[in-house]
Amino acid sequence: MHRRNIIAIILGFLTGLLLILIGYTNPLDYAGYIILIWNILALPNQYLPIALLVNSVLQWLASFGGLTVIIGAILVGCKIERIGRWLIGLGAGMSMMTLLWRIVSILIGLAPLGSFLNGFNGLLGVTLVLAIITEELIVIEGI
Repeated sequence: MHRRNIIAIILGFLTGLLLILIGYTNPLDYAGYIILIWNILALPNQYLPIALLVNSVLQWLASFGGLTVIIGAILVGCKIERIGRWLIGLGAGMSMMTLLWRIVSILIGLAPLGSFLNGFNGLLGVTLVLAIITEELIVIEGI
């Protein structure tokens, strides 16, 4: 096994545990935004159910928070690097979407400034950085 993958597995477990400890799950449902963007771009309506199904599957996976990242690290250890990397990236992406939504909520006045400055967001930011580093460390063997 490649040394970078071993480091990625360790960081993946650490990131997943941090996400579990801070109680992170993705609280946002993007279906409303998908429908809005779909209508603005005037995309064909027959494909909208497929987009909403994909959204539901991703939402379900992201709702597990740290477990998704840990499962991704386990898959990397089992030499299923592509799917493991994808799951770790999903955890990082949903963490980033949550942080961005909080920033947007503050900017448009839906949340007070103090809500961004609490400890949860700081730890979520750290885990986001760790997840991105973990994902980038993974070497897909055979390529």
